Amino acid sequence: KHGAGSAPMNAGNLVGGKIGQATTFDGSSDYIRVQSGAGDVLEINGENITIESWARRNGDTAGTNWKSLVGRQFGSASTPDSYVQLLDLNDPSLARVAVGNLVASSATGAVPNLTWRYLAATKDASFLRQYVSGNQVGQIASTGPVVSDPNDVTIGGMENGATPAITEWYVGDLDEIRISNVTRSANWIKAQH
Repeated sequence: KHGAGSAPMNAGNLVGGKIGQATTFDGSSDYIRVQSGAGDVLEINGENITIESWARRNGDTAGTNWKSLVGRQFGSASTPDSYVQLLDLNDPSLARVAVGNLVASSATGAVPNLTWRYLAATKDASFLRQYVSGNQVGQIASTGPVVSDPNDVTIGGMENGATPAITEWYVGDLDEIRISNVTRSANWIKAQH
């Protein structure tokens, strides 16, 4: 969607991507909503998930909100999320991934402005791991399965609260987003970069 009237995004939202064309997001009204429901292929449950994207920030500012790349809000509360890949509230060069109440982070500067970065996260029964450009940059112990959720998947913004209103806008370009119900290996992640 694009603009206050929720008009569909169009060819004006396409830019040169890392692989072919990418979608650009303006940080205030552009987003993609993937209609989803209980039991669909994007309702990841169990212990395993991999989230991947190529991201290029385009001048977003710190302190305004989280910058959600792709995710699925859990229920009608602001936390936990079923899963979300995002940039930090106060430092948009810092990549994060959240699965339920688990959060793994990169170091600051991992996602510089105007530079493509391959971001990936994997979760299994033992760990939630964060990768940037094919290298593991964060890890925390995993405690339980991915929280099942029937809400829509959103790209370029995120539902966060009791309404389906989009917040947490992303400013930049996204390409090659993938969500898998398997935990990809570190070697597989490295090969994608």
